[in-house]
Amino acid sequence: MLPEAAQINMMRALGLLVALAAASDDTLFVMVSAPRSGTEWLRSMLNDHPEICCDGEPLLRLGRVTLAESAGARAAALADTLEAAAANAGDAAGALKPCKKRARARGFKWFDGQGGARVDAPDALLATLTRWVRTHRVKFIVLERQGLAKHVSDKLKHRSSQLGTRAVPTHCRDAACSSRVNAQRIALRGDVAGELDAAVASFGAYLAWARATVPFDDLLYVRYRDLAADPDREMRRVYDFLKVDRSHATNASLLVKSVTTPLADMIENWGEVKAQLEAGGWADEVMR
Repeated sequence: MLPEAAQINMMRALGLLVALAAASDDTLFVMVSAPRSGTEWLRSMLNDHPEICCDGEPLLRLGRVTLAESAGARAAALADTLEAAAANAGDAAGALKPCKKRARARGFKWFDGQGGARVDAPDALLATLTRWVRTHRVKFIVLERQGLAKHVSDKLKHRSSQLGTRAVPTHCRDAACSSRVNAQRIALRGDVAGELDAAVASFGAYLAWARATVPFDDLLYVRYRDLAADPDREMRRVYDFLKVDRSHATNASLLVKSVTTPLADMIENWGEVKAQLEAGGWADEVMR
């Protein structure tokens, strides 16, 4: 994708999101996280609240512009973006997943790299996203998950993408689905501890960008471990942050935890991985 086309792609998607809040005083938010961090679980709980609407990954899904399109087509796409930004919420809503009419807080998920914007390679695309966030006083919910369980989940998702029609589910809504996932066995090769360290460093850069982009009071940091331990408490923090009714009863069972089998039983070369973790400063993961 040409840089110009990619930037128009980003602007088109963001323009539609601006339009969703143009006709009201809705709070705009972005869930800033990484894949396999519990974002779909958090999104399901957000959408269960009658005053919150959280879309999936529109910067990945919306307004794809290909190399085959002419400069004229890209210019037309830019014009569409500017028009969409000024449109009313009803005109733009069809481009995103429908929101509840009562919703007072509207947002979406964003992973580093979606829409072409990368924190580790700042360019015009990241600048476009940053400018949009600041201009519209967008809030950030930062969800962080680290450790071996996330690493295994990443590997299972990669395997699923390779299997096609025989794919292993990546999100589960019932026990039968969870059973399929827990029947999997996987061997972890290479420097596992080093990969866990790299994930921490990568998210650290991501978090630094988020902190530099929005005011202190417009960022809410949530640890997946805390959310899993006490969903009610953590979701009340989220509700307060988004300024919606905090008395809503959290439904944490909308998605079922996919991996419940002990990792020592799921990882085929557990002895080798265990030794790496203990030597590499991740001994706590051995006890989980």
